[in-house]
Amino acid sequence: MDPVNDFTWTNRILVWCADLLKFCFGEGKSLPFSEKMKRWSVLKAFDLKWESNKPLEFKPLYFEEADPSSGKFFPVIWHQNACQAVGSQHIELSRILLAVSDPKLSRLGLAARQANLALEEELRCIIRRLVGLALSNSKCPVLFVNAAVGISVCGEYLKDPAEQNAVLEFLADLEFQHAWPTAASASALKEAWQGLRKYPNHSFLSGITDIPYCYLSACGFRSRDLTKLHDKSPILRIGPNNLSFSGIDAIRDIYGHSTSCVKDLKYAITAGTHPNLFDVVDKPNHAAKRKRLSAAFAIKNLEAWEFKVARTTERLLEAFDKLCTKPLPSDSVPEPADLTVNFNQWVNLFTIEAINSIALSSDLGLLEKGDDLVTAQRMDGTTYQARYRKSQNQGAYATSHFVWDYNNFKLFVRLSKLFSHWRKVWSDAEPFKDIIQHQAVTRLDRYNKGEQLDDFFSALMDDKTGKPYNSEWGEIVGEIAAIIDAGADTTAIALTQILELLIHHPQHLAMLREEVDSVLSPDDIVAPYGKVKHLPFLRACIDEALRIIPPTSAGLPRRTPPEGARILGEWIPGDTSVSMTIYSAHHDPTIFPNPDQYQPHRWMDLEQRKRMEPYFIPFSTGARGCIGRNISYLEQTVVLASLVHRYEFALPSAEWKLQRFEAFNLLMGDMPIKLWRREIPVQVE
Repeated sequence: MDPVNDFTWTNRILVWCADLLKFCFGEGKSLPFSEKMKRWSVLKAFDLKWESNKPLEFKPLYFEEADPSSGKFFPVIWHQNACQAVGSQHIELSRILLAVSDPKLSRLGLAARQANLALEEELRCIIRRLVGLALSNSKCPVLFVNAAVGISVCGEYLKDPAEQNAVLEFLADLEFQHAWPTAASASALKEAWQGLRKYPNHSFLSGITDIPYCYLSACGFRSRDLTKLHDKSPILRIGPNNLSFSGIDAIRDIYGHSTSCVKDLKYAITAGTHPNLFDVVDKPNHAAKRKRLSAAFAIKNLEAWEFKVARTTERLLEAFDKLCTKPLPSDSVPEPADLTVNFNQWVNLFTIEAINSIALSSDLGLLEKGDDLVTAQRMDGTTYQARYRKSQNQGAYATSHFVWDYNNFKLFVRLSKLFSHWRKVWSDAEPFKDIIQHQAVTRLDRYNKGEQLDDFFSALMDDKTGKPYNSEWGEIVGEIAAIIDAGADTTAIALTQILELLIHHPQHLAMLREEVDSVLSPDDIVAPYGKVKHLPFLRACIDEALRIIPPTSAGLPRRTPPEGARILGEWIPGDTSVSMTIYSAHHDPTIFPNPDQYQPHRWMDLEQRKRMEPYFIPFSTGARGCIGRNISYLEQTVVLASLVHRYEFALPSAEWKLQRFEAFNLLMGDMPIKLWRREIPVQVE
């Protein structure tokens, strides 16, 4: 180091600190990674050079380590003058900036936790030295202010209650002795040190175990129940490291495009050997997967696939025509023998066939058979017959009971298999992966034979120019499983609920029929998408059903970054599981007046729709929003328009209600209906 005086050295340190501030909060934020790494390394080099060649004058006259066991929480660091002490403090403040801005700092992966624990310990040591420098050179008031700045920035990482009290005393003395306001910092630190304990528990055990939340899940409709519990607080602690939110602004904070939160551990726990688009946690990996698949889900492609939806709808109507009964006399209820259609079963068969046609160009023959028996294929190539819906639903039913306790999930699964009921549930769920395997292998065989098919599988295999991606087979099967699972399930739930709601609200059903009949002729069997896609009341009926009971009602769990995140104006500690139920968002009376009432007309006013749409998230929102929403709307629009145009419906009674169990999506009970053909009025020009 050059032989210059103390003031010059301290000024150099201050300039270095200013450069770091500019890097952290200015130009460095927008630099590419390579440039950011290069710039950070230059700034780090000053620190390394300083530490190895520190001027003699800046070495303490006396140094004594802290001894917490004897109540000495801060080291003794004497300097000759204030200039040296100020320079030394700014070295420490700059090290805070260096540590937290390190581009190499791991955010995800096996080493991330250890790296962040090491960072927290480094920040704690810096705070101790900052306070020690102030107390050891007490004739210079600015040293106390500098230390208070460091405490405000990093004090939340102090874990020892006695050390926390010592820091609070330091801040109180600073305000008392030098009139520097510290009350706000002290209050913020107390809240941070309290952690999640300051939030109300949803159960008296929520602070120590996730089991109460697992129990809430087992009760049947946790999202609705949790929404009611939020009456006492917009933030509830539902587990030792798990917060649930209900304020609508939490949607942006947790799920918005600019959120710093990532998918929570639940997705990693339930993922297969190759994470798919829906359960991949890493943001860059997710972005790459989404970019590859987004073209397949673009609206122009969906409309090109309309014929697949139309053909599948035609097959559904052919089956329904065979199950039609005589018209029901007015003011009467159907005879049990006339309840010939289990609508939930049939609409599930429809969505399974539709998504398999779109994704894999396959025809399973379910609508002709009237059941979900399909071929499953083990890894050794042997095949057997299995129930598609049953295996799909049982897997979700079982996993959703136990997965919320991340640390004990595997243990709970093993213990559950000690009971005959759960052994059967897990056994019934097992075939689903083999069903997907058979579908994927069958489609691969057609691909290898050179068949040119317009489907999702083609988008997985080759880019737009026909160049193969050469993805691993496990990744391909994983993506197929995700699309087929989500693509069939949620749309079937939505259609089942829409029809139930319309039957219970005949005034809305009549208005919808009038609108659909105005664009379809009596000869139209399947509603052409081009004729009905812009019908406002049809879309309103669909959206209002998705709002009042979202097929995915749950709070999709996210995890705050290691440095923490601000949600609903609260600073939430790092690595905390956070969520907001879609059900809660859709039942906020400030956005959706009379939220428990089915009111399609609320969507007809364009200004009101504009106000509601940011909080209408049946397909989630942000970068992780459902990529298949356009497929779902296409299917719902065509099927619903076709059904109300062609048929009349009746439930077993006016009081009959659909039964639901919330797994990850809603699992629907049977929906028996009486079905008969309409006399379609001829539109007079």
